[in-house]
Amino acid sequence: MPVLSKGGWNIDYVEAGTGSTVILIHSSVSGNQQWRSLGEALKDRYRVLAVNLFGYGDTTPWPENAVQTHESNFSYSDPKPSESRFARSGKEHIKIRGV
Repeated sequence: MPVLSKGGWNIDYVEAGTGSTVILIHSSVSGNQQWRSLGEALKDRYRVLAVNLFGYGDTTPWPENAVQTHESNFSYSDPKPSESRFARSGKEHIKIRGV
C-alpha cells in the first residue's frame, strides 16, 4: 500500500480507478481492507481511496497522551485541498454518507 508522509504523519491508503473521488473510511474495529469488495465494485467508475486511520496498517499511531476525536482522525488532511496529494482538480465536491 502507498504511504503519504506529511507533517510527521504517515497515512497508508489504497487507491484504485479513475473519475470522481470516493473516500472510504473504515470503522474503529477494522482497517481499510474492510472496503476491498466495495472498492473493486466502484473502481471502474470512480477513483477510490480507502485510508487507514491512526494506528491502523502503516498509518502513524495516535499520540499516547492525546484525546482522540472524530475530527482529530482527519487532522492529517491538507488545509489546502487543491495542493493535496488526494485532490486532483481542487474543485471536487465532497458528499459524506454513513453506513
